[in-house]
Amino acid sequence: MVSRAVAAGEVLFREDPFSLVYYDPNGKIGLDLSLAAELLISGQDMHPQITALHTNIGILSSEDKTDLALDSKVLLSQLDASTSLLGPTLPIRAMNILARVRVNALTIVGCCDGRRRGLGIYCAAAMMNHDCDPSAGVWFDGENESLLVVRALRPLEPGDVVTIAYVERSFPYLKRQSLLSRNFQFDCRCFRCVAESSHEPDKQVTLNSEAAELCTQGMNAYCSGRCEEALELMLQAEGALPEAPEHTTSCTQASESLSELRRQIWRYLANAAVAQRDFTTAESALASLAESNAALFPYHQHNENLPASSPHLDSALTEADLAHVRLAIIEEEEKHAPRVCAETLNRRVHRRKEATQLLQRAESAVELLCGKSSGLFTQMGR
Repeated sequence: MVSRAVAAGEVLFREDPFSLVYYDPNGKIGLDLSLAAELLISGQDMHPQITALHTNIGILSSEDKTDLALDSKVLLSQLDASTSLLGPTLPIRAMNILARVRVNALTIVGCCDGRRRGLGIYCAAAMMNHDCDPSAGVWFDGENESLLVVRALRPLEPGDVVTIAYVERSFPYLKRQSLLSRNFQFDCRCFRCVAESSHEPDKQVTLNSEAAELCTQGMNAYCSGRCEEALELMLQAEGALPEAPEHTTSCTQASESLSELRRQIWRYLANAAVAQRDFTTAESALASLAESNAALFPYHQHNENLPASSPHLDSALTEADLAHVRLAIIEEEEKHAPRVCAETLNRRVHRRKEATQLLQRAESAVELLCGKSSGLFTQMGR
């Protein structure tokens, strides 16, 4: 917990890794096995800071324990013959350190491109508890990519607990619960989960197979560079969706699947429309996606008293895209109708001001998440 008042965006602490391994595309074993092997070979698996980390072995199911034992054998097969000097306790140590790595290690990702760089053990960060609406965010320094940075996501008062999210915050309730149960062996009872689990289920909706198939075809067309075809397919997919509330916080599996499909269609529809310079269609799709962010993830609401309070990167980037599209629409109008009456001119000025403010707010949210020098908008060409 914090001992003083902390502003949103303020760095709470920085931490170098206790141990880390870098991603190797030609590696024969996973990063978790590689990191566990490094710790075993160096003997650091017995360091007090490491043994203080949880393993969750005691609450694993018999099936999960069997899988862990099998993976531990793979780990042992990768060790140098000299490690036999570790004695008969080596198999137990291998299982314990692999379990600790899987529960506590953090994936190191680039702060600008989001690409996986490696896997590291950060002992202080590992002690922070989970919350689906966390008070802090974790990312990695732009210059020293292995340096972990923990930054407050909202203002904190003395005594407030510093929490992070163990799984992606934007995931719907059921998906978060599934991941937390499978990977960390607990059911989350944070305030957000309790609130979302208490929602009355809306009418059961089924995933429309026609819309899903059209969406898949549209995605393939877009990824193949056939943007005109992708735009037509995504418009058909949107039209084939069943009539249902556009945004729902219901935790039924059917409604979550439909929600994910809608969001995927909107995203690719917007991208294909921009490629075809159909900014009106793109604006409609992005506006729906931004509205969905606000409805599905209410803790992402902006606080006008702060530069930005949204902890979700996709929400910020969606708003940035929406602002760019709205500015493009204004530029198209000015290009084709440069001379307008005073009323129309004032309306354009007001719309440009709103779009610019939206873009600034989105950029502030990205800075809060990734640091002021992340260069994310430049890197992504936004």
